[in-house]
Amino acid sequence: MSIQPSCAPLLATSDLDVVRHALSRHVSPSMVDLNLSGSTTGEYRLSRVAGSADSAGSRIGLMQWEVEPQLRIRATSTQRYTVAVGFAGQNEVAVDRRQLSSSSFTVTSPGQELDTRHRTTRKWLFFVGQELIDEAVRGRLGDVPNRRLVFDPILHGEDPAAAAWLRTLHSYAEMSQTGVLARSPLGSAHLERALVQSLLDVQPHTFTGTLTRDEALPGLRTLRRAVEFCEANLAHPIVAADIATAAHTSLRTIQRLFRTEFGMTPMEYVRELRLDRVRRDLMRIRMGDTTETVTDVACRWGFVHLGRFSSYYGSRFGERPSETAGFRAPG
Repeated sequence: MSIQPSCAPLLATSDLDVVRHALSRHVSPSMVDLNLSGSTTGEYRLSRVAGSADSAGSRIGLMQWEVEPQLRIRATSTQRYTVAVGFAGQNEVAVDRRQLSSSSFTVTSPGQELDTRHRTTRKWLFFVGQELIDEAVRGRLGDVPNRRLVFDPILHGEDPAAAAWLRTLHSYAEMSQTGVLARSPLGSAHLERALVQSLLDVQPHTFTGTLTRDEALPGLRTLRRAVEFCEANLAHPIVAADIATAAHTSLRTIQRLFRTEFGMTPMEYVRELRLDRVRRDLMRIRMGDTTETVTDVACRWGFVHLGRFSSYYGSRFGERPSETAGFRAPG
């Protein structure tokens, strides 16, 4: 995985007091027992890669953290889940006094004690607010259990599912830095929700067995509820778990039902519906009813990879989006 340049430097200092304040503000508010110890000649850098520059009011974000030559952090976070993705250097990590192996990818949950030793480290810190995880669990179970979800602290990056999740995280970073997500709030919100929902599927946690429990194949009434939900919410962020919740069934069941009935995944079905909306809006451009561009329309309907969008559109309708809009290629 390549590393993109950080787009918003927030901190470059050797002062541990400044580091302590920055970590509390930008990475995890309400850190308790935050103790730092490092080198008197150290240099510590923090940059925003994606999300809000101030995490105090943000539910999701991605930071780049760099340490030279070393730093030890001991803390307990009360509000954040944090996925650490190491790119360089050495990291020794203990969670609730459990010494982890030399994994470059770790997940810590609110309430856990964290003790890390960084040596010439460069890593990403992807944080998710507890309320966002609670919403995702509520969407799948219908209610939030009376105990906090806790992830297994080791993320196995060599696992194909985990590797796919890490690639999605990298795409989130790339698109944030190019500005394309700012142009498409729907695409941005969808990608953020997909990162959270897929993390629940990829990384084992205290409710894994409950969320993956299989159910009997539902009937046409369940399918109708799912389809009606998709059609009514195309302008809003949708993930497969939302469709399952609206249909009153499990995620696994709704995925199997869409495969059986439509020969595609729920999200492929949503994509097809959105392509229909795109074609309708491109025809409005052709008729002179709007001054929008093809890119404006694509971004509004959540297609932030324009090359991929053009491929989807061509496969579906047999022509380029620009042709539908009435723009002729130069001869």
